[in-house]
Amino acid sequence: MRGFLIVLVLFFGVAVEAQNDYKLRVKKTNIAIDVDGNHETWATNYTDVAKGFWKSYPNDGVKAESTTTVYLTYDDENLYILAICYDDLEGDHVVQSLKRDYSFPVNDAFAVFIDPFKDRTNGFSFSVGPMGNQRDGILQAGGQFGVTTSWDGKFKSAVKRYDGYWVAEMAIPFKTIRFDKSQKSWYINFARNDLKRNEVSTWYPVPTGFNVANMAYSGELVWDEPPTKKGANINLIPSVLSGFEKDYLNDESKFNWNIGLDAKVALSSSLNLDLTVYPDFSQVEVDDQVINLSRFSIRFPEKRTFFLENSDMFNLGMNKVRPFFSRKIGLNNGAPVPIIAGARLSGNIDENWRIGAMTIQTEGVGESDLNPQNYSVFALQRRLWSRSSIKAFYINRQAFENFDYLKDDYNRVGGIEFKYKTDDNKYGASVLVHAATNQNKGKDFSFFGADFTYQTRNWYVYNMVQRAGADYITDIGFVPRLYHRDAESGNTFTHAYNRYVHVWKHIFYPKTERLNNWGIEFIGGIYLNKDFSFRDYDPSPAVFFTFKNNGALKAKYTHNIETLLYDGFVVDTVVAKGRYSFPLMQLSFQSAKQKKFYYNIASSIGKWFVANRYSLDGGLTYRAQPWGNFSFTASINQFNFPEEWERTTRYLLFGPKVELSFTDDIFLSTFVQYNTQSDNFNINTRFQWQFAPLSNLYIVYTDNYYSLAGEGDTFSNFGQKNRALVVKLNYWFTL
Repeated sequence: MRGFLIVLVLFFGVAVEAQNDYKLRVKKTNIAIDVDGNHETWATNYTDVAKGFWKSYPNDGVKAESTTTVYLTYDDENLYILAICYDDLEGDHVVQSLKRDYSFPVNDAFAVFIDPFKDRTNGFSFSVGPMGNQRDGILQAGGQFGVTTSWDGKFKSAVKRYDGYWVAEMAIPFKTIRFDKSQKSWYINFARNDLKRNEVSTWYPVPTGFNVANMAYSGELVWDEPPTKKGANINLIPSVLSGFEKDYLNDESKFNWNIGLDAKVALSSSLNLDLTVYPDFSQVEVDDQVINLSRFSIRFPEKRTFFLENSDMFNLGMNKVRPFFSRKIGLNNGAPVPIIAGARLSGNIDENWRIGAMTIQTEGVGESDLNPQNYSVFALQRRLWSRSSIKAFYINRQAFENFDYLKDDYNRVGGIEFKYKTDDNKYGASVLVHAATNQNKGKDFSFFGADFTYQTRNWYVYNMVQRAGADYITDIGFVPRLYHRDAESGNTFTHAYNRYVHVWKHIFYPKTERLNNWGIEFIGGIYLNKDFSFRDYDPSPAVFFTFKNNGALKAKYTHNIETLLYDGFVVDTVVAKGRYSFPLMQLSFQSAKQKKFYYNIASSIGKWFVANRYSLDGGLTYRAQPWGNFSFTASINQFNFPEEWERTTRYLLFGPKVELSFTDDIFLSTFVQYNTQSDNFNINTRFQWQFAPLSNLYIVYTDNYYSLAGEGDTFSNFGQKNRALVVKLNYWFTL
């Protein structure tokens, strides 16, 4: 007990000392700085020096072996950062690609994390690698889950490599980031990933098991004069697109062209207005397909830039249930729907209030009898205490015809959300939402959810309860397990449910040469009907091991209990309604990603409803540093049904991918996906030339075939569905 008290005293003593000592006082410079990676030209009295980094991985609580020293200064236009990254080990740096927005965990890199509002909730990150490759993104949820790299902001960087160290220099324009000009200090942290030494280190200590972008762990950047934004801050991004498309199913060909315009207007240092007219997102990278063995839809991530900045204001709901899901805008059953225009206002009104407002108008699609639609979202958030908040929101979908709204074709959703966060890693949230639609006039139209998270170096505990009503219809939302399809009639019905999720994980850190940590976890989700009678349960205990070379091994057992409310499709086979219980064992291994050749493999065996299931998933990657990445992913799932069914189902997914970096601004990627579940064979090739900062020329080629050519009328076309070639040019003007 005495030892435990001593540890507590030391811990809180270090915490208080860290909070007081981790401050950088930065001075303004009147000397013009050339961002060229030449550290000899820097004056050393610009700022207090950030040095003495701490290990975050593979262990914490000790000083980093890789020495990093950081200097800062600023002028009227930019924040300047100079990092000297010492390297006393032989061998090449680990650089996966020269492409922008690389993955930080698998690249040697230096990164800065900035929280200009000091709310430990939102911020920005900028990073460079030893070969000059750039990475930028935004921090949401306080950086708890890392950096959202789909966001792009202008910044300048340069890298020089010397004998025994490399230097990274960055200039981050104040016009690029949002900040509160009344703040006399910002929260800040720096991170260094040195994969040759297999070490991640940070200036302000971040415990092992936490993301290094987590702004709960950050020091302060103290200004001698708070920065301001000089002059207008308007960015115009016009784009021109032309392309050819051939539809082999309907024997139609058409030539497409489009002139679009995007604009980013800073209404203040912390409030931004995004405008778009006739946008096209054909250059956005395709989704990685997966084999979906559940009876419900999968939510793919949003990658379109227009929807990303301050997206946490629109990231409503809880866990998988989202009253607003932007991926549904501009798409109808997977087919693109033209967007006419959109406007998006987001940011901080002052230190306590944030706003998010968006409206988008789409065209109608005659072939599918889809009328023009207007989608609007409004959210207003009030900060409470240091990191908590309360938010009210309203979502509206309204159909139009000949510029008149259709009074019987709408969907409206409104709610309130409360989030509670503490500085000692306790998180809680609750949300209440109501929906109104012309499709369903029932009374069970609400959704309620509440959760609680507690995380430490050794423990992760999460508990959540949810309830979705049968009439909780959100046309631009995402509500899994609400909709159930009757295979016999072909109709879809909604059923209310109550859900409870419990997760706990305990991690041990043994002092061994090869093992970094190991742990046990338990994840379970229970679904109950409206009357609280039992529906589904999927308990999953697991044990995992993480090695000091970053390899990982995991064994998991799942015992699914699922109730089919109707005769339903299970792997393309109709199974009678009723309750089914089936176990599944999985063993997976991930090799060390810092190696030029690495792989992952997972094998599963067990039952799937009435069938025996055998699955093998894996991937191989070879890095020809720094110019090429060659990878191959595969998923094989076989289901052997009982003999009387006389049926065996096999799903195959193969996906070779080639990524080439000819220079640090010319890239080519080719992605092939063969998926028998969706009966599709897709080829996607994208050429990108970034001829100026954030200005690009794209050439995108897409080809789709049936995965099983020769069936029906497709044989004469060799199974081809469609083909498209698109050329897009955009240029970023800063006024």
